[in-house]
Amino acid sequence: ARASASIEKESAEETAALDTRVLSMTNDERITEAKKLLDEGMLNFKKATADTMDRGPARNELHKAAHLRFEKSLGLLEKTASEKRDPQLDKLMERTSMLMYSSLKYQSL
Repeated sequence: ARASASIEKESAEETAALDTRVLSMTNDERITEAKKLLDEGMLNFKKATADTMDRGPARNELHKAAHLRFEKSLGLLEKTASEKRDPQLDKLMERTSMLMYSSLKYQSL
């Protein structure tokens, strides 16, 4: 069980690296909203994967909240990216997708 927790923590730390600075360089309201949602989702994700968080309903709710915010932000980013391709935005969307998956995966652990 201890090895499983160690692997889970390492995976969460790898996934949690999300650079949203690229979103600060625009005045587009969709991007501003996406950044807000990503920041809120990251906060929930980090709380849920913290060493002090016990497994159970409270942790699962944090993961669900993070997943919902990541999903909404990804939708906004996809709409923006369809209008103008940007490699940094594509990478951010890829990382956001990974966080969405992690949020779902950790709900079952």
